[in-house]
Amino acid sequence: MDKTADILVAVGRRVFVIRIDSGLLDWRKDYSALTCTVADLPNHQTRTLRAYLDQLVLPSGSSTSQ
Repeated sequence: MDKTADILVAVGRRVFVIRIDSGLLDWRKDYSALTCTVADLPNHQTRTLRAYLDQLVLPSGSSTSQ
């Protein structure tokens, strides 16, 4: 399956989800070639993400491509 976008999640006790659309494998190589939009995670995914980070004692986390 080809990559369609990256999802970036920053977590404290709050979850912020940004969808990054870019034709590049690594969107960090050309910031002018990307589009960012605010996205949502379903509640069960938010709970799972928080539990995972709590279990590993991590203050934040992020996801890769979808």
